[in-house]
Amino acid sequence: MIKINSTTAKKLNIRPYYFVDELGKIYSNCYGDLRELKQRVNRNGYKQIGLASCDNCQYTIESHRLIYIAFNGLIKDKLVVDHINDIKTDNRIENLRLVTNAENIRKGWANGRAISDKHRESCRKIGRLYGAKNLDNYKKSRLTQC
Repeated sequence: MIKINSTTAKKLNIRPYYFVDELGKIYSNCYGDLRELKQRVNRNGYKQIGLASCDNCQYTIESHRLIYIAFNGLIKDKLVVDHINDIKTDNRIENLRLVTNAENIRKGWANGRAISDKHRESCRKIGRLYGAKNLDNYKKSRLTQC
């Protein structure tokens, strides 16, 4: 752990050179000095970040998953990271928790948030390509492929 301003940042175990703080910011010291990385908002409204290892292998991951992993370890099978206050861009560690996908969907419907048809179709395509049993392996491979 290192101190950045008044917050504590944890080193990301699955990727060297990356740090995350409890406010949801992500840093890199790949080039020697510690820099805050820019996060983009994806089409579903979640912040995401592009990560690279020093052998130039690059991939994109949703920031809330990365932050949760840094502070709590790998995400167990069949669980998803939930934003407690339903603000998709609020990635403070105290706003993140693990729930089942069914709980997350129920909470979304109860709060007036519904899955878009585009997102639903995207999930179906992934399911058809990888099969239900292999879908968890597909998600894991996105974190460990480099």
